[in-house]
Amino acid sequence: MSLIKIEYGSIASSSDMNNNFNYLEDLIESLKGTITDKTAGFSSTVQTLSQNVEQLLTYKTSFIQTGMIVPTLSSDIPSGFLLCDGSEVKVSDFEDLYNVIGKLYTSSDSTLFKLPDLRDRVLWGTSSTSTLGQELEAKLPNITGRINHLCTYGSGISGVFKAVSSSNWKKSGVDQTLQQRNIQFDASNCSAIYNNDCKTVQPPALVVNYLIKY
Repeated sequence: MSLIKIEYGSIASSSDMNNNFNYLEDLIESLKGTITDKTAGFSSTVQTLSQNVEQLLTYKTSFIQTGMIVPTLSSDIPSGFLLCDGSEVKVSDFEDLYNVIGKLYTSSDSTLFKLPDLRDRVLWGTSSTSTLGQELEAKLPNITGRINHLCTYGSGISGVFKAVSSSNWKKSGVDQTLQQRNIQFDASNCSAIYNNDCKTVQPPALVVNYLIKY
């Protein structure tokens, strides 16, 4: 069906008029269908875009999961993080984080839990998950040694030196009796920071703030 041209000022027949009305009706229906299809396409596109944005936001939050600790050189605490300073926080305010670290650190109240305190501390990788969150005190490898010497009675031994055994000794023809002592060198006698179980020394470090994701 096509539109029949009617000259201006002429009298159109009823069949021509009906033809043209039918043509316009069909055209309008066709346009309605096209508009509906296009609108549906736009709606689908918007819905897909919205879903993609939501998925992207989900990925963003999953990059750093609850309980992860990150360093920062900023003094500002961004949203979604808490400073690892040993503070007590409410369980009801940070339930997701509580489900990760729980009562690992003693708190003063059952409604509270304590954050890890990483001020003046470094992070230490573990070989066993049973020690996760454990606080390690400062240590240095111990320094030991031993010497034998002769001395008169009453000679002082102090500091990192310790007498572990002694015996009297007298040289023939000499009136003076000397004492033979086994002297042990042990740095842990001076400070508990020296330890036989420790194998490392504090390395050079960079001072940062440690944050935990909640």
